[in-house]
Amino acid sequence: MVLYEVILVTQAGEASSKLFKPLMTKLCQNLWRTGAQVADLQAWGQRDLAYRIRKQGVNHYHAQYYSLLVHCSPKALLEVKGDDRPQHRSRARCLCVRACAR
Repeated sequence: MVLYEVILVTQAGEASSKLFKPLMTKLCQNLWRTGAQVADLQAWGQRDLAYRIRKQGVNHYHAQYYSLLVHCSPKALLEVKGDDRPQHRSRARCLCVRACAR
């Protein structure tokens, strides 16, 4: 299995932090179902965005950043990328990068 780093950008604020736990639970369950192993989850905190993100008619200028290290196959990674459906209102963007061996 390959190590990937997944960066999740979610809405900032207290209401969206309540939505984050169910989002991560569902995401991790989908990954585990495909045989992936979640190695690490780190919260980077709230940061200003370089540009505004307009999602569901609202402009966002701040976001919460999270880093997730996952050992998985490329097929399992599609679960993360393709899971950007309307029910995940708190998730703004997702970036998946293959991590280098250290």
